[in-house]
Amino acid sequence: MTDDLPAFPLDHLPLRGAPDSPALRFKDRVYSYQLLNHRIGRLAAILAAHDFTKCDRVATWLPKTELACLMPLAAVRAGLCMCRSTRCSSLRRCGISWPIAGLRC
Repeated sequence: MTDDLPAFPLDHLPLRGAPDSPALRFKDRVYSYQLLNHRIGRLAAILAAHDFTKCDRVATWLPKTELACLMPLAAVRAGLCMCRSTRCSSLRRCGISWPIAGLRC
């Protein structure tokens, strides 16, 4: 592995390909890089409209859907940190409230 590869934020992945090229295949749909970038931007705007503070940790509990796939990228674009939902369920099982753990679900 080489260390000379450029680093870029996770939400920049859809900016790395040609706009009309296939970027994501989900079930019977194929999303171009342009459409993927647009969908991530829309989700990020929805997250940004909520009462979150930059770097808040957020989590979702979703089945394997388009939203579940795009949410980590949208959270990064909105300046948030996506927490795996298994972490939330573990905290709930242990009786730790989400605000104490710093989660905003």
